[in-house]
Order: sequence, then structure tokens, then C-alpha cells
Amino acid sequence: MARKLIQYRKILCDYLNEYAQKRTSKERVYQVIADTKNNHYQVLNMYWEKDTFRYMIIFHFEIKPDAKVWLWVNNTDILVTEDLIELGIPKKDIVLGFHAPEVRAYTGYAVA
Repeated sequence: MARKLIQYRKILCDYLNEYAQKRTSKERVYQVIADTKNNHYQVLNMYWEKDTFRYMIIFHFEIKPDAKVWLWVNNTDILVTEDLIELGIPKKDIVLGFHAPEVRAYTGYAVA
């Protein structure tokens, strides 16, 4: 379990850092938050729109103690779970947390 947790942390951190680096510009900052103690991983988007500061969570993942990767937020049109599968996290270890528990069995991913 510990080996899997370490592997999944690295996959998520690498993936999210690459995502943020590709999209950061002078006008928009994409920032990765990696809390490896509590196993939460996010990408934030921050920018000014005229005189209004905008702040948005792009992705939020959590790795639970059983090494299941929970996707809580995906505010993109990217099929991020398909990317993670290609990088080595099997479908059986990914939970779509933004779906109600009774619907998860129909997603093709882990239920919890």
C-alpha cells in the first residue's frame, strides 16, 4: 500500500505541475498545491479581470489511506482520469468523488 501511495503521489504531482507550467502566463497563474502529509493535490488559477481578482480551483484530488485516488473537482473539459490511467493509475483505484455514491457503480471507476 505504501509503495502505491508513493507512486500515485508522484504521478499526480508530475501531472499537475506539467498542466500548470503549460498554462501559466503573464496574465494567469496556475499554481499547484501539493499537501503530501494529508494527500490533497490541487491546481488553482488566479488572475485579474479588470479590477476583480479571480480565483478558481481547476483540479482537486485526494489520495485516501487505501491508496484510492479521489477526483473531487475537474473544472476542465480534459478527461483527466484517462490521462491518469495512461500514467499508471488503474481505473479500479480512481473514484469520481463528485458523483453521488449511488451513481458511482455506473461510472466504470471505483465506488470507494
